[in-house]
Amino acid sequence: MENVIISIKPVFCKAIYGGNKAVELRKSVGNGFVSGAKLYIYTSSPEKAITGEAVIERVQRLAVSDIKERYLASACISERDFDQYYLGKEYGHVISLIDVRKYNVTASLGEMRKLGFHAPQSYSYPSQEILSYIEARTCI
Repeated sequence: MENVIISIKPVFCKAIYGGNKAVELRKSVGNGFVSGAKLYIYTSSPEKAITGEAVIERVQRLAVSDIKERYLASACISERDFDQYYLGKEYGHVISLIDVRKYNVTASLGEMRKLGFHAPQSYSYPSQEILSYIEARTCI
């Protein structure tokens, strides 16, 4: 099972860590997005750091209309932003998150660049070196 680093905007990270957002919406996902996989949360600009983790409970590929009807509120996104995000798309993905954990000590982009890490536009699969670094930082 692969681990995944997913890039999320700060406003949505706050909602995830606050317990208000239990699902992440995506236009597409990779093969590593499976039940039980660990999802490392990269909070995008201005924070630019791995700030926590979650476990993927399940991933669903659904019609955009079904996602909107069933998950709009729990995704903590406005209808306008939802429509803009999925404009022209027939299908999307709903990633249900469990065991969310916010780190006390984050792994910053600046530090991880020294290990060859690049901030993901959407998601990436981290090397063992990056995973070891993240895990070592979060134990502090």
